[in-house]
Amino acid sequence: MELREKIKRFFGVDILGNASEKRELWLDFCKTVAIFLVLLGHAVQYSGKSGMDNPLWTFIYSFHMPLFMFVSGIFVGKSMSLPFGRFLYKKFVQLLLPVVCWSVVYLIFIHGGISLYFELVNVFEPYLWFLKVLFLCHLAMFLLMKLSSSSVWTGVLVAIIVMLPVGEYEYSLFGFMLPFFFCGYLFGKYKTVLVDNLHKVLFISLPVFIALFVGWKYRYTIYYSNSPLVSLSPFAFDFDAAFIYLYRFVLGLSGTVAAVLLCKLLYDRFKNARCMPYLLSIGKCTLGIYVLQTYAMDYYLFRMKPGFSFWETCVYSIPIAVSVLLCCWIVVCCLDSNRWTRLLFLGKKV
Repeated sequence: MELREKIKRFFGVDILGNASEKRELWLDFCKTVAIFLVLLGHAVQYSGKSGMDNPLWTFIYSFHMPLFMFVSGIFVGKSMSLPFGRFLYKKFVQLLLPVVCWSVVYLIFIHGGISLYFELVNVFEPYLWFLKVLFLCHLAMFLLMKLSSSSVWTGVLVAIIVMLPVGEYEYSLFGFMLPFFFCGYLFGKYKTVLVDNLHKVLFISLPVFIALFVGWKYRYTIYYSNSPLVSLSPFAFDFDAAFIYLYRFVLGLSGTVAAVLLCKLLYDRFKNARCMPYLLSIGKCTLGIYVLQTYAMDYYLFRMKPGFSFWETCVYSIPIAVSVLLCCWIVVCCLDSNRWTRLLFLGKKV
């Protein structure tokens, strides 16, 4: 633990936190893999001449955000028994308060102050979309589970929400993510059975993902194909969009399940490795890392745009992603050491 002590002396924070905290550690390792894929995808996107049709970018974006939403859904069952008011307050503090606080800091840092209302609105819309969608997914699941008597009916209601004729981009992201959040809830509910049959489930999910990925195109991602399935004036059902929706869902779900189970295998194999406590600590900080990398990579790398070739992009992107990940992790640990920064910027209880 020499590195831990050096960082503690230099920054005044313990990067590994409370080791006695009861958690399913392999899921923290899975979250570390997920956040690294987010950073790597952004590094590829902003490094190449045409980052979005880079095969590495296409691979990552076929499942990496569904993976994040799926893992979040695994833990949703713990909040379903709360009274609605307490549930709403808890999720607002956890997910939306950091959005507000970071957006205000961003405006002050970039523009020297919040001079106009529309500036704040413009920041809220494109940035930190995952946290806003995650809040809506929590809220939708809470209400749907109060309305339905079984997981089957909840799944039916989720499918209906996806098909609602709403064309706004933000709703498309919500409709895209909600099924993965629901599937994560189901995985958490039957986790013991699925993990006990890990190799059988992996034997199904991994080949399905590989087979579908062969025909996957970057234009199928939610960022390009987000037209509503149903239109009302005149009434019509878009079968081409339905194919993309279904293709995207099955590909994302199979890739997500395969990634989760592979992370379980890797954790079991290397859980005693010297680097594992640090990887698990990163997994506990994913919310803050996601926020920080949004501004560090989306804002600054987007403006650098070096325009590398495919292989140059791959070589360049990995050390960039690792460096940003480590820097954001340290900053989050520093924020976590103070009760007010922990509340305002990380959404954690004081």
